Amino acid sequence: MVFRSNPTILFLTDVVAPSYGGLATSSYRIINYLAEIYNVVVLTPQQKVSPIQEKPQWPSSVKIVTFKRPESEARYLENYSSKGEQLCQEVNFCLIIGFYLYRAGFVATYLGQRFQIPVLLSARGNDIHRCLLHPDRHSFILYALKNCSLFTAVSEELVQKARAFAPALINRSFIVGNGIMIKEIAVRPKRGVEGEKSPRFTLGFAGDNRKKKGFHVLLQALHLIPSEFHSRIEVKIAGFFDEEELKNLIAPLKAYFPIHYLGCLRQEEMSSFYKSLDLLVVPSLHDGLPNILLEGIASGIGVVGSRTGGISEVLKNFPELLFRPGDSQELAFLLTNLLQGVWDTSKFIEPLRDYCREHYSEEVEKQKWVKAIKRASEC
Repeated sequence: MVFRSNPTILFLTDVVAPSYGGLATSSYRIINYLAEIYNVVVLTPQQKVSPIQEKPQWPSSVKIVTFKRPESEARYLENYSSKGEQLCQEVNFCLIIGFYLYRAGFVATYLGQRFQIPVLLSARGNDIHRCLLHPDRHSFILYALKNCSLFTAVSEELVQKARAFAPALINRSFIVGNGIMIKEIAVRPKRGVEGEKSPRFTLGFAGDNRKKKGFHVLLQALHLIPSEFHSRIEVKIAGFFDEEELKNLIAPLKAYFPIHYLGCLRQEEMSSFYKSLDLLVVPSLHDGLPNILLEGIASGIGVVGSRTGGISEVLKNFPELLFRPGDSQELAFLLTNLLQGVWDTSKFIEPLRDYCREHYSEEVEKQKWVKAIKRASEC
């Protein structure tokens, strides 16, 4: 590999652009941050390319190295570590980053231990909430937590959970929230919800039908909204869904109000999606720090979310916008109050955007990554 003279980082991630989803989006963003200062070798399995994603244009300081993605889990880890060993023998890395604990974090920590290279781990959400308590994956993640140089996570809740399993992390853990460009978007004029001629109140959901994303909670809440408000509701859905399955899920509700499935949207299309909404609902049962929450806030629309992970941390100063994870009745009550005009989300839009500018901008995220890398390198 031919690089400029800067130090070189090995970055392990299970997904990266042109794949689709929050993990791919975040890894792509962070690799580009690092590439401004370092050479970056990205080790990742061959990606399942999304038909809506364009091939990324990587800077010259980034080299993508892939390995075949086998069906067997044992072979997956074997191929991952084997390719990593080869790279560590060829390149003098100053740091190894494992982006997502299971697989990438485990292999990164193993490589760091074997070749005496500092290791920085980044937990994103599901790796702590689900994998750490999974009997087949627990030992891999525990090994990574106990032997990494520095542990980072996107929310305080994830850091606390990791420390519960590996108390030594108390002195080597660091919060690095997701970052987003908080654009100067004019706040859309408030739309009324009262009277027969009022425009429909448009609710939005972005994600997929995995249980952790809580789409079923939103559907249950919509069923509980009193019938007198049905004429005022419209729902828009974006993301990965099996269309036939989704059709069956939403069929009972479509008898009462319009529900539109927009499919998987490109990033520029997501901006238009957000701005077409009155309210973005983020009903995750558990999560790290969803990009969609920050994107919705940046777009100047109302948001409500479940009281979990980074969602509750972003919305902590606005408890009216939070509901218990999995509690469709509480969500239905919140939505009904909005439709009744008991309260509205418009007064929270600018304060939330200001808060995200201060704590979750791309520049803040970049500065925290630089600080985390310096701390990891000193361990």
